[in-house]
Amino acid sequence: KKVNSQQRKGRWTRAEDNLLRSLVAEYNVNENVIINWAQFESHFNGTRNSKQIRERWCNHINPTIEKRKFNDDEIKMIEKEFLTHKFQWAKIAKRIQGTSPLMIKNFYYNNLRK
Repeated sequence: KKVNSQQRKGRWTRAEDNLLRSLVAEYNVNENVIINWAQFESHFNGTRNSKQIRERWCNHINPTIEKRKFNDDEIKMIEKEFLTHKFQWAKIAKRIQGTSPLMIKNFYYNNLRK
């Protein structure tokens, strides 16, 4: 795999976030569509790759994600779903509205792992 010397690591700028929001809106992305994140790379002029773009959308700026603490019922749901799905964070996240797989994983490792 070729390494792009222009590719950025670290914090996303507000302009990059806004660009990603507009691209997702333009391509009419929703939960039921499989997204080819590579199609967005060219809009970032080589500074972000498809994995970075996907992770930024799915874990941070997707408006369906609610940045909040889990309530008691949600914590019980995470514990119950973990017994069935183990480390399949995406499957667990689908059961709790407004969460991402990253939120579930981080909560598990910070609060439930023994």
